[in-house]
Amino acid sequence: MVRRACSAATCRFFSFLLLLFSCLLSSQVHADELDTSQAHIVKSIFHTIRLYMSPYKSLNTSVADPCAWGGVACGYSWNGLYEVTDLSFSDLGIAFNNSTALSSFFSLICSLDTLDYLDLSSNHLTSIPGVFFSSCTRLFILDLSHNSLSGKIPSQLSNLTNLSYLYLNGNNLSGSIPPQLSNLTNLLYLYLNGNNLRGSIPSTLTSMSSLWDLQLGDNKLSGTIPLMAPLMETLNLSHNYFDGPIPLISNYFSSGLEIVDLSHNNFSGSMPISLARLQNLRLLDLSYNNLSGSFVNGMVASFSLVFIITTCLKKPESTESDGSHPQRTTRPSVETPSLDRYLEWYKRWQHAARVEGSTSP
Repeated sequence: MVRRACSAATCRFFSFLLLLFSCLLSSQVHADELDTSQAHIVKSIFHTIRLYMSPYKSLNTSVADPCAWGGVACGYSWNGLYEVTDLSFSDLGIAFNNSTALSSFFSLICSLDTLDYLDLSSNHLTSIPGVFFSSCTRLFILDLSHNSLSGKIPSQLSNLTNLSYLYLNGNNLSGSIPPQLSNLTNLLYLYLNGNNLRGSIPSTLTSMSSLWDLQLGDNKLSGTIPLMAPLMETLNLSHNYFDGPIPLISNYFSSGLEIVDLSHNNFSGSMPISLARLQNLRLLDLSYNNLSGSFVNGMVASFSLVFIITTCLKKPESTESDGSHPQRTTRPSVETPSLDRYLEWYKRWQHAARVEGSTSP
């Protein structure tokens, strides 16, 4: 007996299942496979780095897939494409001997229009080419810390409006802080410490509603402290030339402040009683200023301070001069713990408190 062929509807259904199975199989085979054009760009970037990196450093490209190379991370976009999202080339001794090579390198990087994270820290970059500011606008995190960047902070950084993390610390940047940085309305972390910045802090910068962590220590900034961002949690203004009395902190600063370092400046006057109103304050460093007075028990009891550093509220005699600034005191010969050390202690205390809380009945 001859069997009947399947009905038209049944045939279409099985054809659909076959097509669906083929698509699923194809997607499984090509899963995690980088687009050809992006793979070519990544290979070109690695080729350029090899030309200008330290001969004592190496890059891991032992496998065929560029997404598995050292410093490269890929992921799926909202439309299901597998794309390059992160590039991290820290501490490779990258140094360009001409501006053309530098511009070409950044052009290659910015041609990855899916890039969210770029880390070129701890190299020998001396400048940022203009092409970067117009082509890398998708970036969420930019780390150019500990390079040899000099000159003024480029105001064109304000074009990178998606930035939430900007690290320019540990360079040779000079001049004033450009007020245009306040256009980065998504910025959470701004690290400009360890440069040669002068002038005052732009009020537009510190009033940014998104800012959590502002690091301006180890510069040559001066003037008064402007009002701070409402969400600010960490403020480091240490080792600068700020002077005058410490402002009424409860009026100037976010009530959510947890860490404040105003050490090694020229602040004078007495301890502001308004410190007691910062209920979340955990670490306060006022050492090496020209302050007088002391904390009273009621102030300390009103918030949960872990560390109050007021050692040497009076500065020793000044022995060095900057020329354009009042004489700056020499740093003490006895090593004093840095903010990083106190932060480490604070984090250990937080961890211990959490452990104790989780084990208590």
